[in-house]
Order: sequence, then structure tokens, then C-alpha cells
Amino acid sequence: MLEFEIDDTHYRVSRRLPRTASQTGRLERWDGERWVDAVDRGGITPINQMIAEQLMKLDFKSFCKAILLPQGEFAQFLKGDPAERRRTLVSLLELEVYERMRKLAAQRAKD
Repeated sequence: MLEFEIDDTHYRVSRRLPRTASQTGRLERWDGERWVDAVDRGGITPINQMIAEQLMKLDFKSFCKAILLPQGEFAQFLKGDPAERRRTLVSLLELEVYERMRKLAAQRAKD
């Protein structure tokens, strides 16, 4: 179980992987008095989508890449060179397409 907060809203997510059954999960939100379900549909996929896309504002693929940043390098990443951080985030979030679009637009404007 993991409890976390986004925009002053408290959430908790839990997962179970029994030896003889399918994985189950639950995403809950604290409404001020009790924990209520934050996902209408059951299953792991809707929970993953809710956390990544709606709460974290990342598509699931980018979310997975971001959380896979090695923990041993995370402190170095945070304290490191801003240019290197930018390169890492551009790569993780696959933002290269926007850089190519910027260059193309600049070239067209120049022409």
C-alpha cells in the first residue's frame, strides 16, 4: 500500500498478487472523513491509467519510463547540471518530436 498526495488530495493505492489468483488493486481518495474508491472500474489497468494519465498527467508509457529512473542516480539527477536534467527528461518523455517541430518551424520562418 502506498499513500500519496497530489494537489492537496490524499490517495492510497494497494495491490495484491496472491499465489493462486489474479492480481487485484484498489485506488482510493480521502474525502475528508473516509476512503472512497477513486476508480469506477475494477482491475489493475484502470488504476494504472488513473494514476498515470489523470493524476500525474503523463501517458502510461512516459510514466513507466519516469519511474524507472534508477534510484541510485535520482539524487544526482536532481542536483545535477540543468542541461543534463533537460536532456534526460526530453528522452524519458519522448519530447524530441517537439524539438524537431521547433527547428522545422524556425527553418520555414527563415525561408
